[in-house]
Amino acid sequence: MRNRTARGLRWIAVAAIAGLVTACAPSVTIHSDYEPGTNFAAYKTFTLNEHESAANPFVAERIRRAIAAQLAAKGLSQVQRDGNLLVHAHARLRVDTKVDVWNTGGWGYGYRRAGHYGSTQVDVRNVPVGTLVVDLVDRVKGEAVWRGVAQSTVDADASPEQSEQRINDAMQKLFKEYPPAG
Repeated sequence: MRNRTARGLRWIAVAAIAGLVTACAPSVTIHSDYEPGTNFAAYKTFTLNEHESAANPFVAERIRRAIAAQLAAKGLSQVQRDGNLLVHAHARLRVDTKVDVWNTGGWGYGYRRAGHYGSTQVDVRNVPVGTLVVDLVDRVKGEAVWRGVAQSTVDADASPEQSEQRINDAMQKLFKEYPPAG
């Protein structure tokens, strides 16, 4: 009996730790695409589109600052008008349903019979998922030359500092793929 209890508690502890690690370190999924044959070295300046792309103006400003910082780190200079590249950012939020099933027991032999012990728990929750699309458009041609997409779960309870850090981290990861190697 004691071994079964210890095993059950061990599974609960492993599940709790896995849940905490997942909650503390949400991953960002990154994808980028570009127009082959584009000479990205020719672009020296950029202009941010001032169109609001997020329902929250604070988030929109954090996104703009993060994009500007990443492009400046790549050697481009921000100008108020007529940059070589026009930067358009589009943020969207959707809600996914996540279902987790936890089994705290298993099959075994008890007193005078074999059978199932333990319990099964089902956790159903809504998870907000944010997607940020960044388009770089050649101003002269009027054509997109690069697109980056970052997607991650959104922590609605994050402080402004945590939100800014997550946006900065996502943009740093996204712009690792700019300029493209090909």
